[in-house]
Amino acid sequence: MATIAVLTEKISPDQIPQAGAQVDAEDIKARRAAAHAIFEQGEGSDRTIDLEKLASEEIEATKPKERVESLLIRAPVNGAPAEIEFGPPSGISLSMRLATISGEKNPNRMELYLLRTLMHVRKINGDPVTPINSQVEATFLANMLGDDTLNFLFDTMLETWPPAGKGDLQILSKNLRRP
Repeated sequence: MATIAVLTEKISPDQIPQAGAQVDAEDIKARRAAAHAIFEQGEGSDRTIDLEKLASEEIEATKPKERVESLLIRAPVNGAPAEIEFGPPSGISLSMRLATISGEKNPNRMELYLLRTLMHVRKINGDPVTPINSQVEATFLANMLGDDTLNFLFDTMLETWPPAGKGDLQILSKNLRRP
């Protein structure tokens, strides 16, 4: 198993050369030798990094994620346990609905993500949730769910349906303007 030891030797600020100071090559060699000696003895290292495990985690992270349509979650609603069907609505652009609801107001990113989270709530105890068309309806649903449930749903949404990033999309060609 390939590992890297993370050295945690304590050094005092007066041992660190000041910016612009001349550093003696022999001093650097001595420090390196001391660090290698500590590593060889296994002292000063309170943790190690398993490179094979790290590589397998990277490979696992690059595997395509399963395409989840919706989740059935048990969480409190109005203080009582409830089953919530949670998933992105299909056939509509959430970005457009968010822009329409926000209107002239320029909401911050957190408001947009909370509104997006609320728009993922499909059913509560088997009863369909009316699509959110205003801030009043969003506030009503948020109050009904409560902060703990809303925070859990928010985290679940980001984990299950993360926003697309540059690595998820490809630019196929670039057409340049002619002068």
